[in-house]
Amino acid sequence: MLGVLQVVHVDALSVDSVFSAGLAVGGTEKVAMVLDQSRFPGILMELAAGCIADAKPLLAEALSLDRDTIAILEDPQKHFGVSDASELWRLTTEHFAFALENAPSHAFTAFLAHVEFGLRNYRFAIVGACVARNEQEVPDFLNNFEKKIPAVHATIMKMERRKAELIVQSVKHRVEAPAHRQ
Repeated sequence: MLGVLQVVHVDALSVDSVFSAGLAVGGTEKVAMVLDQSRFPGILMELAAGCIADAKPLLAEALSLDRDTIAILEDPQKHFGVSDASELWRLTTEHFAFALENAPSHAFTAFLAHVEFGLRNYRFAIVGACVARNEQEVPDFLNNFEKKIPAVHATIMKMERRKAELIVQSVKHRVEAPAHRQ
């Protein structure tokens, strides 16, 4: 991951440097994890929040995104009063089971990504949100993924580039913010 070294130096930061560091699928999350553990704590959560925001319209195809729904998905522990992650997973999925019963797969996957975000499993939230968007763009995405259809590769690279953009935005916002306060 030589490209990560470029990313850590803010003066060399660009979408292309993040993207090239993350060319392997999921590589951009690894870049965010390195940054999160070094100079930019919280950036992985910010990347997850950006991916979840991008997937929110897909979730809206299956669920009404009213205040209660958002509150449950964003903080299931507060809503259900339970701290065990597996119990929260069960309660959240059972709560929305009826609404999701006939949902398109991309809406269901977007839901799963939102649940992971609410449980603070940011890497799974990122992956889920991107898979949901890929499922929307490429019919029968997972089966076509195994068959290595070119459209699958194209949409995956599109998602990787989007994640790189989110990382760059987050880092630049953090670096530029102190300069604006002076």
